[in-house]
Amino acid sequence: MTNESIIERNDELLSSDMDDELVMMDLESNNYYGLNKVGKDIWEKIEEPTTLEELCSDLIKKYNVSFDKCKEDITPFLEKLQEMNIVKIS
Repeated sequence: MTNESIIERNDELLSSDMDDELVMMDLESNNYYGLNKVGKDIWEKIEEPTTLEELCSDLIKKYNVSFDKCKEDITPFLEKLQEMNIVKIS
């Protein structure tokens, strides 16, 4: 995944806020997913297709981490979401 990779949501998922978390259901597979506060923040920031660079630039302001640390931390998370068909990365 590069800084220019575009991350976009799977719009087929239903989602609902639960305090600082997000619960989602994939109607096609009938799977449920839950995201913690950081995952929820990422989900909100990719409401529109977003590059990895833009996403990390937004997150570092909120979480006070370096760009490289942000990228290192969220890349495996985004790849896992892609495997589960929650996001598309291109």
